[in-house]
Amino acid sequence: PTLAWIAGPAGAYTAKDHHFSPGQKIEKQIVLINDTRQPQSFTAAWTATIGGQEVDKGQRQGSLAVSEIKLIPFDIALDAALRIPHSEPADGRITLAATIGQTRHEDTFAFRVFGEDKLGSGQIAVVDPNGMTRKMLASLGYRTRSWNGAAAPLVVLGRNALKDDSAVAARLERYVRAGGRALICAQDPEWITRALGWRVCPKVARRVFPVPSATLHSPFGILDSEDLRDWTGNSTLIEACPEYAGNYLRGNEREQPYAGWHWGNRGGVSSAPIEKPHRSGWRPLLECEFDLGYTPLMELDYGRGRLIVCTLDLEDHVVQDPAARRVAVRLLDYALHSPLSPQLSKVVYLGDTTGAAWLDQIGVS
Repeated sequence: PTLAWIAGPAGAYTAKDHHFSPGQKIEKQIVLINDTRQPQSFTAAWTATIGGQEVDKGQRQGSLAVSEIKLIPFDIALDAALRIPHSEPADGRITLAATIGQTRHEDTFAFRVFGEDKLGSGQIAVVDPNGMTRKMLASLGYRTRSWNGAAAPLVVLGRNALKDDSAVAARLERYVRAGGRALICAQDPEWITRALGWRVCPKVARRVFPVPSATLHSPFGILDSEDLRDWTGNSTLIEACPEYAGNYLRGNEREQPYAGWHWGNRGGVSSAPIEKPHRSGWRPLLECEFDLGYTPLMELDYGRGRLIVCTLDLEDHVVQDPAARRVAVRLLDYALHSPLSPQLSKVVYLGDTTGAAWLDQIGVS
């Protein structure tokens, strides 16, 4: 009948923002609920620590009316001079101890404080009709130029660039086969399914995990699943609050759209995770959703080059979320500099037709 916990800030009660930078303000709320049949007095005390050292605390007392839900906002000003090593973020924790009537409640909220990442350097060739990805690259320190098919250290196809001009794929294939490096950013999930034949998860992924077997290839180093969940801000690749056509009524029951109703993109990490291709050379680097069967980041060694497909919602979050920014910097550095693994140009098979049919089935020409 009573409950207390730490929730998101005013106006974003369900937000799970937990990545911050020195000098930033952490804004949260204490939620207190009295569902008993009598008014209840309450005491709520919170303490914030970083690396085990107390940085702030506060306490409130009062009373709750019958059936009252009280929201108590509080904030923590992070010291701008807080020293965070470049390589490793500092772990923090907010602890709540509340008493409502005779009942005690406790809650904790973990967060991380990131130091400044080094800016990227170098020039990247881009195909980006709407300019969103180019703007992100510039904010990360990279110089950009439009790609015309010529050689470049890295070619980045921006958000929905393939959807807007699918003819660029032919140029991209020749470029990668000849030893080029390319990164394809998120495309509209309906277009991915229709044009590329890949199945896409119908939900916005808010929790993503590194693939343990991909550690030799991982661009992220010490980053873990805590850095790949509930990014600050809203994703924009798909509509946040769509209007559903039709009445969705069948008899006296409401019929659901496929995969249920969608309402809100807050905290998204990937709006278009792709089901891992089963018979192919694609190597997933991150995984998420049901049975971890989907990936928002995978790479393909093709010819003498490498193609990376990234459906992380980086463009939406790098400004507000330092973990997303760090992921973007590490990913671009990896795309630019990781050693290539040229594929064999010819496969010769010695054997009977059964083995040949099996090789055909798994995609070996």
